Amino acid sequence: MNALLLLALALAPSVAIITFVYAKDEYEREPLRLIRKSFFYGLLSVLITTIISAVLSLLLGESFDVTH
Repeated sequence: MNALLLLALALAPSVAIITFVYAKDEYEREPLRLIRKSFFYGLLSVLITTIISAVLSLLLGESFDVTH
């Protein structure tokens, strides 16, 4: 499957939730800049964690694999 399609499908639920919550906030909306920054920091933390996990799996072998 196309990688961009998979990325869009992975990001769509969080973008939909952020949009819904932002639209429903009637009194003190957070600045969009802060919301975007928080979203991308969360995305970055997932990517870093995935990379660290992959490296540790390669270094430690099967003993670190948590999928089984």
